Parts: sequence; C-alpha cells; structure tokens
Amino acid sequence: MTRTMTRPARWPPSHPPTAQCSCGAAPVSGFQGLMRLQDALQRIPAIRQATVEAYSQGEARLRLELAEDVDADEIAEGVGAGLGQNAQVREASEEDSTIVIAFE
Repeated sequence: MTRTMTRPARWPPSHPPTAQCSCGAAPVSGFQGLMRLQDALQRIPAIRQATVEAYSQGEARLRLELAEDVDADEIAEGVGAGLGQNAQVREASEEDSTIVIAFE
C-alpha cells in the first residue's frame, strides 16, 4: 500500500462546507458493483453525495461531496463495511483532494 501522505488525509482541508474530493476504487465488478459502491459511499455520514464520473475495466472514479471533515481511512472503513469487503486506502492526497481505495 502506497500513501502519498505520512499522516491521515482529512477532507475538507480548509475548504467550504460543501468540499469535494475524487475517489478512485478497484476492483469494481460491473454496473451492479458500481451502484453498490455508490450507495455504500453515500451511507457514510460525512459524505453528502457520491456521483459516478467514470468506470472502465473494473476501475471506478466518483466525485464525493462532503458534509463534514473525514479522513481517508474513515472513508475506506465505511465503504468496506457497507459492501461487506475489506477496503484499504492505496493512495490519499489532501493537496489534490483525492483518495484511491483498493478492495481485497
């Protein structure tokens, strides 16, 4: 697991209350898996909305609109619990407002 930060990334870092970040996730199996991922993300209290931006060959990218501060590990734990899978943060960057989650 490679992280671009030495401390947990938190969002929104000094952004307005409706901050956004990009979330990549893989592997995601098909359209049904993509919809389950979106639903699991939206069930995390800190996430107001999750919008699918792209999906190709088992990799998904979603735009997350955040309702409150949240760190990358909290997002991974929440989506993993929602899907009943082990989810780990592969990369996270406050500067770029990105997180990449890997499912095992």
